[in-house]
Amino acid sequence: MMPKAKLTDDEIDAMLRRVVTETGEITKNVLAGAEVRTLALAVAMLATIIGQEREARATEALAEEWDHLFEEFNRVREECSQPVVSLERFIAMLTRHRDEIRARKGCKDVTFTVYVKDGKAALRATPKREK
Repeated sequence: MMPKAKLTDDEIDAMLRRVVTETGEITKNVLAGAEVRTLALAVAMLATIIGQEREARATEALAEEWDHLFEEFNRVREECSQPVVSLERFIAMLTRHRDEIRARKGCKDVTFTVYVKDGKAALRATPKREK
């Protein structure tokens, strides 16, 4: 099985522009009902694929960010003579805190940083502002 090719944002935007342009040209030629349904289905499928691609990229970036945070957190815990935590426990803790802060602050996401508080490793959560 071949690896899935990743699309760049420019490629995704170009695909969307092409679909919009072609949709406009086809619509000018007054499609029959079946052709309109086929076109609508094709546009919906493309939007789904693009949405999945963007979601996959965001998930991959979050996993990479949390992996680095996990390593940093355990490094600081060792420096503070604390036992390391498992990845599963760490991810569960981050997910719980992120969801609580999202609900409380109404933000889209949360950034975590590692710091030392009272001689122990701790995480600081900062709500991300929407752009």
